[in-house]
Amino acid sequence: MKTDIDITVSIDTTVTFTLEPAPGSGTTLRMHQVGFSGLSAQLTRRILAGGWPRILRQRLLACLDQPADAATGPGPARCR
Repeated sequence: MKTDIDITVSIDTTVTFTLEPAPGSGTTLRMHQVGFSGLSAQLTRRILAGGWPRILRQRLLACLDQPADAATGPGPARCR
């Protein structure tokens, strides 16, 4: 017996990163993600919460190592 289960969850969330001075010469990075409504979105939130530490450790660090684009100046990051 073969059973296929197709679960599609579509969520529209906003992720905000805030940088704040930390004691000494460091910087504190805070991440806040909002927009989860409904039971399936709450389950998705719990799953995604486990992935953020890896993303911040690997992908964000690689993005921050990229040189700034002097032509466009400050603005939204385009890291993938």
